[in-house]
Amino acid sequence: MSPCSGREGFTLLEVLISIAILGLALIALTGLRDRAITMVERAERLNRAVITATNLMTTLEMAPPRERKAGMEDGYRWEAVVKDGPLQGMKEIVLTLWWEEERLLEVVEYIEG
Repeated sequence: MSPCSGREGFTLLEVLISIAILGLALIALTGLRDRAITMVERAERLNRAVITATNLMTTLEMAPPRERKAGMEDGYRWEAVVKDGPLQGMKEIVLTLWWEEERLLEVVEYIEG
């Protein structure tokens, strides 16, 4: 029996195909990782927006503006609009927060007024 008669090891073609498959899988995993990082960043931004909106709404409840008020807080642009509520003696405060040009959050609250 000669040493070349048995099939031992892999052919060059098999190795190249395996490397190509691994390369495609690596590209797909990298794309998934990038998407996951983007989603985590957005979740953190939304979480901070909720905390900021809560703090702003508490301030607005104590001293509501007459009609409209806007500003910047913690990197978010915000606008509060006060109008008559659905019931007599109630006021509706609509607080909207933006991150850059994206509207992230809108909070509506009713207060006596």
